Amino acid sequence: MIDFVQDEIEGFIIFLAAEVPQEFLAELMAGAAEERGFPLEELQAFELEHGLNMREEILVDMEETYGIQAEVGEDRLIYYLVLFDSQDIDDSRSSELIWQEDMEN
Repeated sequence: MIDFVQDEIEGFIIFLAAEVPQEFLAELMAGAAEERGFPLEELQAFELEHGLNMREEILVDMEETYGIQAEVGEDRLIYYLVLFDSQDIDDSRSSELIWQEDMEN
């Protein structure tokens, strides 16, 4: 996917996107719970009791740890990984100019 950005340099971001059914994440959560000796029902009861949403926590952790964003749809999840962001080039040029000015002073 390419997302064009309306900025000064008319930049763009290139994403790698993957789409999976929401049941896939539910199966992964069930498998992870069973590996740790908990039935899925017990995990769900724990979520309700403590006001947690494990799916949301997992998705937030994925974004913070790996930079993978997730969009939750009605019956699917779409994962996005930024491969290229033209803003990085713009930021790099600005940084180089600042370093040059510092070196000259």
